[in-house]
Amino acid sequence: MMSKTVWMFPSPGAHLPGTLGALVDGNATMQSTLDSVDRIAERYDWDPVTPGLLRPDSDACSGPEHLWLGFYVTSLVVADILTAHGVACDALVGHSAGEVSALVVAGSLTAEDGARILCERTKAVEAEGSSAPSGGMVALAAPMRRVAHLCGAVDRGSLVVAVDNGPGQVVASGETGGPGSAGEGRRRPRDPGDPAGDSGLLSQPPTRKGRATDGRCDP
Repeated sequence: MMSKTVWMFPSPGAHLPGTLGALVDGNATMQSTLDSVDRIAERYDWDPVTPGLLRPDSDACSGPEHLWLGFYVTSLVVADILTAHGVACDALVGHSAGEVSALVVAGSLTAEDGARILCERTKAVEAEGSSAPSGGMVALAAPMRRVAHLCGAVDRGSLVVAVDNGPGQVVASGETGGPGSAGEGRRRPRDPGDPAGDSGLLSQPPTRKGRATDGRCDP
């Protein structure tokens, strides 16, 4: 039986200053990718991501641009390196916002489109946060079926399963109080990212993401 290779693109996470320095040095294609993402960041009044990713002495590794664009452009660079070394894949998979990275590597979106989608997503969450109920996310050390049952038993249906990470960890999302109610006794640290990401409390992101790819977004 032939083995298959799958590239898995992660969602946002922390990274050390200078992460890409040695990898990008002297590579015009990778530098061009960084430059294109920096141009999109500038349109949204965000700082460029390049300094924090290329220079180990940089302190520019905070803010939404590094949470959302830093992980994204890192994924694109790593994919370029794997391709250059002849590492082929049979499928591309993305986790959460990593889906955008997968679409870009697959050729369905340009690097600029992907960066715009992530910027628009952040703007949508910020805009929604001013009118949506206060919410949060929590990672639970429990199987998905149990978490789904707990979500259905608390907070008038405002709590949902947001991410099924695996047999031993599921993320719940919803109005403030809901995540805590479901997580008593089985809780891991609360997710500091979205107020209630991947839940029905946020309705704008899909619309704004679509606009990001057809030129109608207005930073």
